[in-house]
Amino acid sequence: MGDYSKALSFLEKALDIRQRIQTSNHPNLADSYNNLGVVYTKMKDYSKALSFLKKGREIRQQMQHPDQPKLGDSYNNIAWVHYKMGKHPEAVKYQKRAVEIGEVSLPPNHPRLVFWKQKLKTIEVK
Repeated sequence: MGDYSKALSFLEKALDIRQRIQTSNHPNLADSYNNLGVVYTKMKDYSKALSFLKKGREIRQQMQHPDQPKLGDSYNNIAWVHYKMGKHPEAVKYQKRAVEIGEVSLPPNHPRLVFWKQKLKTIEVK
């Protein structure tokens, strides 16, 4: 656990393959960008994390219904990066959007929505 350089290597290879065989706005590319963003967040490279997470969010906004859970994942992950950077107002804004998406796309007791709401409370405390 915690072998982020190995994870990055595999994720970059997956992204390269997806970029070669899929359209530039394919949902799988959004997943690759999101996964890279999550790893960069864990590595505390927040500028790279935000760059990848925002690319993924842009694709998800274009390709999916605006209230899909994966788009909520994007907002949740972007919120967490802002939180880790000490940008709490931005974090709250993005986390609230994740919760809004979850409230219209998931059952009220869905684990993902519950998690997003808990994170919002954590962020708002700061």
